Amino acid sequence: MGNTWIIGVLGDLRAFAALNGMERLSSELEKVADIAQAEIASADGAAQAVPVLNGKSAGTVSWTAGASQQP
Repeated sequence: MGNTWIIGVLGDLRAFAALNGMERLSSELEKVADIAQAEIASADGAAQAVPVLNGKSAGTVSWTAGASQQP
């Protein structure tokens, strides 16, 4: 798992912001998640997909409420 847990945390924060009418915060958290994905991929030394929410790969992040909860 490494550092990828942060993507789930950011997704949960973004979902909370969106559900509570904080559109600007939600938008900024989406940008931060993109930066985090790039940083993680860079630290891994490859441009490979980073496993994130519900088993989806980088670039297909689902920002739905509770997305980081595993079934």
